[in-house]
Amino acid sequence: MSTVLPFVVAGAVVGVLYGLTAAGLVLTYKISGIFNFAHGAVGAASAFAFHELRDLHGLPAPLAAVLSVLVLAPLLGVALSLVARRLQSASTRDRVVATVGILLVLQGLIQLRHGAFAIPFDSPFPTTTTDIGGTLVGADQLITVVLCIVAVTALTLLLRRTRLGLQMQAITDNPDLLDLTGASPARVRTLAWVLGASFAGLSGVLLAAAVQLEALLLTLLVVQALGAAALGRFASLPAAFGGGVAIGVVQFLIRAPAVGDLLPPLGTSGLDQSLPTIVLFVVLLVVGRRLGSPGPTAPPPTPSTQLPAPLRRALLLGGVGVAVALPLLAPTRAPVLIQAAVFITIFASLHLLVEVSGQVSLAHTAFVAIGATTFSHVTTGAGLPWGVGVIAAVVAAVPAGVLVAVPAVRVSGLFLALATLGFGILVEQMLYTRPVMFGEFGQRFGARPALAGLDSDLGYFLLCLGAAAAAMWLVTSLRGGRLGRLLRALAADPVVLAMHGATPTVTRVLVFSIAAAMAAVAGALLVGVVGSVSSEGVTPVALVSFNSLLWVAVLATTGRHPIASPVLAALALVVAPSLFSAESVTQVSVVGVGAAALLAAIDQGATRRWVDARVRACARRAGRTTAGRRRALTLGGRGG
Repeated sequence: MSTVLPFVVAGAVVGVLYGLTAAGLVLTYKISGIFNFAHGAVGAASAFAFHELRDLHGLPAPLAAVLSVLVLAPLLGVALSLVARRLQSASTRDRVVATVGILLVLQGLIQLRHGAFAIPFDSPFPTTTTDIGGTLVGADQLITVVLCIVAVTALTLLLRRTRLGLQMQAITDNPDLLDLTGASPARVRTLAWVLGASFAGLSGVLLAAAVQLEALLLTLLVVQALGAAALGRFASLPAAFGGGVAIGVVQFLIRAPAVGDLLPPLGTSGLDQSLPTIVLFVVLLVVGRRLGSPGPTAPPPTPSTQLPAPLRRALLLGGVGVAVALPLLAPTRAPVLIQAAVFITIFASLHLLVEVSGQVSLAHTAFVAIGATTFSHVTTGAGLPWGVGVIAAVVAAVPAGVLVAVPAVRVSGLFLALATLGFGILVEQMLYTRPVMFGEFGQRFGARPALAGLDSDLGYFLLCLGAAAAAMWLVTSLRGGRLGRLLRALAADPVVLAMHGATPTVTRVLVFSIAAAMAAVAGALLVGVVGSVSSEGVTPVALVSFNSLLWVAVLATTGRHPIASPVLAALALVVAPSLFSAESVTQVSVVGVGAAALLAAIDQGATRRWVDARVRACARRAGRTTAGRRRALTLGGRGG
């Protein structure tokens, strides 16, 4: 027992932080129907503000805590409430993109100021220890546990015993009826967001004392709280808090030697880190449709524009000419251009999921990583030909796509987005460091095809560009065919799709499988850009699970056209940042993408509709010009 108790204590401290974070998430989701992906970013902002005030400017810790937790966090809560007000009638995709945009802005600003690496952080509480049952327990640990319990208890009593709490609960049932009583639904929602942001700020400061200051780690605090929030069915604060405590304790018990001796494979398999995500998956699969999903799944589909055949041929020839000239004119930019061509394929596959079928998928880096590492194992490891490696990458990724589609059978909308995010994080935590993927050193190697000059920069660029063109052609063909009609019906209303004789489950599995296969091909091509691929890095193109959020945000800002959108997204993510040499360009680009995604989401598609309208207008003008030239040539021929 004496060997287990320290792990129980440590797990309880981390668990109450999970529970505190989950309580804030549940509160804002319950009141507004919007899941705040930026909850952890608010906590990170408060923690870094506390560090700035106390450690860099010498303010007393209590004053720094008041300013960071009770001033900055509530102000961010007010800003979030204003955004949420614009998203009440928005689709699930726009709701996800908006809060992800805020996450990216906050994280980018923090990294611009403090860098991307961990900073030592001293606890704001005394660190003296007390012997309890033969285990030394820190005063800071006891204060953290008591403070979290008091905060969640006070919030629960506020919701159940006060007039404001009753108004917050009533607003989820009938805001119009609440308005008739004289209470303002907007004011009640704003207060809920302020309380939720304050909880995020408190959890960020307390967690930083336990794990050090790191922007990405604190930003992804929301991921660790997902399992706890799911145990509370995203509705019950006490259940979410209790679930967080249970998850924290079990996490640390897995690390205990007494448990590790009984279950040796589990102690080193990453099961402890992945436990919150596993709990999320289990709850979503068991509870499923009973969770519901407020708001429409996706915005109404917009028709694609079919360019006139002569214009398509002219654009094709011009595009090939430009593609050949770019690497020759800028040989030092060849890796960037090749990588951009690969990312066109990645964004085309993501476009198929998010824009065509309305399935908000946040696991795309996992598909790319599975394709890249499988290709490396088959070619560099087994010595098989390059083409066999690409086929093997597709074969390995398709089952992963089917596995991600399994939760889609039970849930949709927001909860599908959470499930896919959990899948991507689960793959990163449990498989990335394993030999089956990137291995201990986090890197895999591969070569370009040694055929017909394809191993040169120009040849490989043309190969990747051809794959991108094939990917966009496939998406366009699927969108215009029967499957495209089924996917649009799936996005609009799966029930109606089932009433017309189609099976939503089969449709979901099919679209996830196709998208995973396309992403796997891109992953195989990505290995050949510089001869290796890594599981580490802070760049927007690194194969870390967090970048799935970034990629969806980038795609959301570039319209809904199946050709223009992936190309613009690849240019924005890969090419544009490479034009600048400043060290902070990565953080600036993340802030820019976040701000653009936020604006594109809160105007509920106006930006995307404007981009699509410009594309259609150009096509119409080109069509009229082509038709006019034909008539002129016809009349000229008759006159002759």
